[in-house]
Amino acid sequence: MWRHRGVAVRVSPTAVLLLAVFALVAPPVCLAAVLLAAGCHEAGHYMALRLSGGRLAAVSVSAFGAQMRVRDRYRLSYGREALCVLAGPLINGTLSWLLSLAGARREELYIFAGAQLILGVFNLLPLWTLDGGRLLRTLLRMRWGAAGVDASQTLGLLFGLGLLAGAVFAARRWDTGVWPAVTAGALLVRLLRSRYAEKAVAFPAAEQ
Repeated sequence: MWRHRGVAVRVSPTAVLLLAVFALVAPPVCLAAVLLAAGCHEAGHYMALRLSGGRLAAVSVSAFGAQMRVRDRYRLSYGREALCVLAGPLINGTLSWLLSLAGARREELYIFAGAQLILGVFNLLPLWTLDGGRLLRTLLRMRWGAAGVDASQTLGLLFGLGLLAGAVFAARRWDTGVWPAVTAGALLVRLLRSRYAEKAVAFPAAEQ
């Protein structure tokens, strides 16, 4: 971990490992598309955070993306938190549309458009560690307080279990391979670790 302009930055070994494996097995254009999509996604979060008056305290990067923590004195309202959470997928969706239009002139841009779309949609899954889960948490907490946070965790866990069961079923029924199940299992493990160990969220909302 190191600090950059007062912001603590931590990069997990899993992020480095995933990047190395992807660089070995994927064509350079695919690697570039994924990295660009991830960079634009996080830039969307950061720009929304700054426009909402928030300031970063820490950033952690893992195989499942980056997580931003806001300084306590810049804690956000529920509405601004939701805006910050949605900003990443919205940026991905917008760029996917623009790049798909430009793909008519240069076919390689369809790969970049696809990466933007996949990353944006993936992050909208209602899992605690992804944007969809954080948005669900914000909405339920706004309505039911701490009970809403617990409900969002439970719903995310059930969804994660459903993903894993679906991936295992697909592997047995249609021979889709082990990687979908491995990915779903890794997501589920991270979800459980986040629920029982970390107890941290990317954009803490102000109590109202």
